[in-house]
Amino acid sequence: MKVVLKMNDLQTQLISQNRSLLQGDPSAPTVFDITSDVLLEGFQWEVQRRQWGIKLRDYSRGFCYLGILCFADNYWLLATSPAELKAMTDSWLKIMTKHGW
Repeated sequence: MKVVLKMNDLQTQLISQNRSLLQGDPSAPTVFDITSDVLLEGFQWEVQRRQWGIKLRDYSRGFCYLGILCFADNYWLLATSPAELKAMTDSWLKIMTKHGW
């Protein structure tokens, strides 16, 4: 099967679908969660190191930072300024690229 992906007025060339889970496959959410954990862990380390996102009080360790929320196949970066959001987005995309996403 070959598909074309479109976004606004941009589109890809024909992309061949190789082996993947079909939409609606009951194992798809679990597989997605397992593979995205690696990305999230790397990004979370970067968030803490750079102190990005929303500062939360952790009574046992001081403070920690919440920089990303994930649910199913959606994510939200939580930045405190446009400049921080740009830096977070660049870092998130770099981590995703590194892992082949």
